[in-house]
Amino acid sequence: MVVVGPQGLAFGLRVKEEQNWKILSTVEKVAKEIGKTPAQVAINWTCRACTSPLIGARTVQQLEDNLGALDFKLTKDQLRELDEASTYTLPFPHSMRYTSFAAGGCSVEKPVAFLGPPPP
Repeated sequence: MVVVGPQGLAFGLRVKEEQNWKILSTVEKVAKEIGKTPAQVAINWTCRACTSPLIGARTVQQLEDNLGALDFKLTKDQLRELDEASTYTLPFPHSMRYTSFAAGGCSVEKPVAFLGPPPP
């Protein structure tokens, strides 16, 4: 996954390169199991995470392939496998900072969504 910042600069591609390959191989494995393309599996998986994926189709064929992601449901086992492949541990000091954000004191009210995913 490549994150593009407000200046249009892409970052994150090499930061977790080994993990990115692990995620890619899992997406390809699931795609092969169910007879779908890796793009369809990735888009379908992303849609299940309460987000809106931005597809980058440049041709009608790519658009049709991307829209094919809406024609199936991943099983709980497949979703678990994809989620496990993409789980990461925050490095220090971010792991410490996450804890301080989550436990902001009893006088601070934070919505559950603000807390983000729990550390592994």
